[in-house]
Amino acid sequence: MTIEADADVASGTKVKMTVKSKKDQSIKADLTVTVYSLKTPVVDIGFDGYPKTADNDWFKAVKNGQATVTYTNSAGTRNLTLDQNAEAYGRRNYVYYTTEGYVKNVKFAVERPASGDIYRIKVDGYKTVKLISKSSYTPRFNKIEIE
Repeated sequence: MTIEADADVASGTKVKMTVKSKKDQSIKADLTVTVYSLKTPVVDIGFDGYPKTADNDWFKAVKNGQATVTYTNSAGTRNLTLDQNAEAYGRRNYVYYTTEGYVKNVKFAVERPASGDIYRIKVDGYKTVKLISKSSYTPRFNKIEIE
């Protein structure tokens, strides 16, 4: 269920709601929710075709495995797992990893990547980063969307 706040409700405001049964009005649940707005991560495509970021909090969450990273191709959608050793060992077993140096990158290792494959990075408190692959050799990108 998605509940949209009124325009005058500020982020961080607590709102109490009551949900009642249509069949039996004596059955109800009182809920308190906190309205918040999602941050937009600062993510771009680097010259090498990989997503790069200057957003330290977002990158830290991805690097520490606090992100949900998915991969969608013609066969369906699957979750990728964090494996910081993937690059060193040439693993391609549906993982993601981060690199840090002059630029902070997120990279992916999957079997048989194809142009048009979609990768999504979801971090709590942030909008989702959607990447569309431009390469059939390795997951590299030329398009990024914030959802």
